[in-house]
Amino acid sequence: MESIRTEISNKVKNMGATITGLEKVPWIVQARPLFDFEGVDPDCLTKLGKREDDLFQGAGLHNVAVFPNGRVEGLKTVSEQYQLIQHLDAINSTLDFVPTEFGLEKVQILTSPDGGRVWAKFMSKNNIEIAPGDDLKFQATLQNSADTSKVYRMLSQVLRLVCTNGLMLPDKRFDQASIKKIHKGNMELGDQVKIFFDNMDENFKAVGVWKQYAEKKFGIPELEEIFDSLKSGPRVQEEILRLTLRGENTSVNTLLQSGNLNAWNVYGAFTQRLTDSDSLETVKINQGIKISEAFDKMILN
Repeated sequence: MESIRTEISNKVKNMGATITGLEKVPWIVQARPLFDFEGVDPDCLTKLGKREDDLFQGAGLHNVAVFPNGRVEGLKTVSEQYQLIQHLDAINSTLDFVPTEFGLEKVQILTSPDGGRVWAKFMSKNNIEIAPGDDLKFQATLQNSADTSKVYRMLSQVLRLVCTNGLMLPDKRFDQASIKKIHKGNMELGDQVKIFFDNMDENFKAVGVWKQYAEKKFGIPELEEIFDSLKSGPRVQEEILRLTLRGENTSVNTLLQSGNLNAWNVYGAFTQRLTDSDSLETVKINQGIKISEAFDKMILN
């Protein structure tokens, strides 16, 4: 396990990039977790009509996350058809297919609390300007699951450089470059990742659509339409209106009152609120796509 961490670290370094979060990624083992019955009289099992096998937590194998610090978390029962893909192996394989022109600058790895899921964000040096002083930076996000809840997939995302924290903007325009594979059957990760990066040129072009957002004026009717489309309740609406937009030092409501509000401002408010939430990365990605779909339907159709 440690040899793979070292290999990943060296690959990233040789590409002139940095990496964070690698030390927190667990190794996944398949085992039969036991309940703790230490000290129980063996005759107790006989009297209860139980056997030693009954002490195991469920039938069959479980995926179990073993963290570098020794912490262990039980995940889900898996079938015989389940093909385990180690988080570290998925990250390592993906690095082999990141093209030079992508301009890898940083790899950020996030791990779910139980270790069942990881998200590895491969951040590019390449920028695209939507408006003067408002640059976007590409990133490819690998999601791998060992808790049977989500498939292995890669997604294109964009980082908005409005401040040091930035904004994550998942977007439906990148679905054509999304890879989803279930952990069953034969999986050739290399082939799938290569297809993903081969499509990156189209994604660079697709981001230009956001320039139309900056040109679309927003008033009360447009706000009501987007709130209705996203099923935003009174509390969310109030938060969006009062939210101070990072990098602009003003609120949606102030821009509305002055007649200077546009769709890009409101889109940024929704995604900023999502970015700052405590939701898991999967929730942020899926909710971010819904936000983009609503804005695209309203502005581009």
